[in-house]
Amino acid sequence: MKKLLFFCGLLSLLLTGCSTETKLSDKQINDFFKALIDESVEISISKREKIKGDFELVKVLIKGPQYEDSQFVFVKDGYIFPDVFDTKAVSFRDELMVKHYEEMRKKFEQNAKVALESESKIISLGDSSKPKLFVFSDPMCKYCRMHLASVEQELK
Repeated sequence: MKKLLFFCGLLSLLLTGCSTETKLSDKQINDFFKALIDESVEISISKREKIKGDFELVKVLIKGPQYEDSQFVFVKDGYIFPDVFDTKAVSFRDELMVKHYEEMRKKFEQNAKVALESESKIISLGDSSKPKLFVFSDPMCKYCRMHLASVEQELK
């Protein structure tokens, strides 16, 4: 009887899978996002790293015909979370977004300096010996137009 129970237990383990590993694969995450968004978009995983609380941070790149975006999600035990909150601190996403935007700002500053060297449509106002303030503007943007209407007062 003990042998029969052992054999049945072993057989059920083999049928259901011996591994208790529930880590989501890149393909499972891709399939999840494709089903949510649209089958025609291109989904790729650009970053996976372990973070606090045995969670894994996953950066998902989403490329469509007219746009490109990235999303950060958190994965643990086969589940995907949009955010994780620690009762002693802020959300994981908030901490991550602050770091992400700081990196983006640094990259923008580097790229802007290079672009400004070759720019021919710069409007200079005021004393050239004073520190420079560069304003990037889009004439089609109503907020940019509102800002440009008062930029001279701001520069004083």
